[in-house]
Amino acid sequence: MRRSATILRSAAATALLLSLAACASAPLKPGGNLASYDGLTKAEGPRTKARIRYDAAALGKARTAHIAPATFSPEVAAELNEEQKALVAAALNRTLCDRVAQRYDIVPQGERADLTVTSTITHLEKTEGGLAGASIAASALSPIPFTPRLPIGMGSLAGKSEVKDASGKQVAAMMWARGADAFTTDPRLSKIGDAYELSEAFGRDMGRMVTRHSDPFKSAPKRTWEERKGDDPQCAVFGDKPGLAGFIGERLGAPPGWTDKANDPKPEKKPQSVARNEGS
Repeated sequence: MRRSATILRSAAATALLLSLAACASAPLKPGGNLASYDGLTKAEGPRTKARIRYDAAALGKARTAHIAPATFSPEVAAELNEEQKALVAAALNRTLCDRVAQRYDIVPQGERADLTVTSTITHLEKTEGGLAGASIAASALSPIPFTPRLPIGMGSLAGKSEVKDASGKQVAAMMWARGADAFTTDPRLSKIGDAYELSEAFGRDMGRMVTRHSDPFKSAPKRTWEERKGDDPQCAVFGDKPGLAGFIGERLGAPPGWTDKANDPKPEKKPQSVARNEGS
């Protein structure tokens, strides 16, 4: 009995190490999307590679922000159809907008903003749909809860984002790259399933850096500002959140397009004057 338990533990540990090692990779390299690469420093999460820079003083003075719709490098755009681009961009835009709105008033295009945030997807490795389906089937048939997905055929994503002040000066920037992994990225029956989920992570990390004025991969500093509760109406321009249906669809491995209506955004609304960035 004891020998069997030891064998099982060893097998489980080996499987864990193999799964973690066999995660997709994404390139992190400079090239033409940011106004400046000066001052970028290394920052990494458990599964994320990044280079970041932020001017805490400049970010602290701002009260309003505009989130420009995410774009794609020509190489990435050439590999995706319009629906795929809309879904990946919407996931990034919504998450980034929601995070930034925790501290700043979001204003529509054409209105003056203290900060403007732009993002570009520079690399996207598609998911192998058949292998994702095999992972979903294996998980459904396995008696073990939280069965890891097959660590092959996974997607990856890399991008760059920056913040400029009203004069056009760069006050924050991030290079970001992450691959799907066997434990934390749910398999979906879609070639952009992993990219969709990773684009949300990209937006979340960039948004954290902008609102916290600190490294997003470290513990959050003590808050000196009052976080705004609820959704900013300006973020609705990027489409409705998938909500509960999206959560269930993700768990079942459904394609993002089944629950995310990224191609049906709401029109921009007039900005409301509400102070949100108290403190620095």
